[in-house]
Amino acid sequence: MSPTPAIGRIVHYVSRGSADGQYPSLCRAAFVTQVDTYQDGPDADGQHIGHVGLAVFNPEGIHFNRTARQDETEHRGGTWHWPEGSPAAAQAGPVDLPALAAGVRKVHEIQGRAGNWDYDAYQRGLYNGLELAVSILDGDRKPDYRDAPPEGYRSERASSPPASVATP
Repeated sequence: MSPTPAIGRIVHYVSRGSADGQYPSLCRAAFVTQVDTYQDGPDADGQHIGHVGLAVFNPEGIHFNRTARQDETEHRGGTWHWPEGSPAAAQAGPVDLPALAAGVRKVHEIQGRAGNWDYDAYQRGLYNGLELAVSILDGDRKPDYRDAPPEGYRSERASSPPASVATP
């Protein structure tokens, strides 16, 4: 039987992909932000009955889905499942949430350093997604998103050669 989804758990969301097939359906990391409780218990396959709300992390930004259903077998677009190889996917049991939260916080701290978040729009979006994740872990804290640096600004990484490159 699959564990019950809970707010703050990390799951995989399966993107829908495009109808013409140009963009395939892919697994994306997501945080559970809401669990409906109007239906009782799991179905015969041990899957959650009802919907969960997700904050989905895509390379292009964050997507919110308030009506995702669990699908541990077919992984159809628009559904969620436990990450492959995770304890939750293999068996019901406790997950070391403090260790997972500490890992997310560490990546957030690294991504927030000069030369990372301010390198380009993608890196800033990655930081802001991690900021959202940490604000969820913190409880009701409002995320402190970072705006683009001023015009003409050069990040440390863009203006400094890598340590392995000798300068004349």
